[in-house]
Amino acid sequence: MKRRFLTALLLLFCVGFSLVSCSAAPDPVGRWEIVIEDEELGEVRMVYHFTSEGEINLEQKKGDEIPFSIPFGTYVTDGEHLTIFSDGKESGYTFSVTDSNLTLLQEGQEALVFNRV
Repeated sequence: MKRRFLTALLLLFCVGFSLVSCSAAPDPVGRWEIVIEDEELGEVRMVYHFTSEGEINLEQKKGDEIPFSIPFGTYVTDGEHLTIFSDGKESGYTFSVTDSNLTLLQEGQEALVFNRV
């Protein structure tokens, strides 16, 4: 009886520990906004909508207007790596997601930080 109790306790500890130490991979699904300063247009807000089907749609905003919304490309994730396919090109990033931010980092470049919309 005591041995069975200790075995069950050990099993429960191991399962609990593996659940705590095993974090879910980041998920970029949602609408994310970044502000870009353009010489001609001034401040432009770009909203990237990452769908659960692996597609990205792009909305360009100026003020409260949405001048257009178009398909931008597709994406795949593998752990903390995100690859975007757009206009026949492939761009790879390391990415992280919090409740309010999506950060894309490409080697040798400044990090792109998007805010959840």
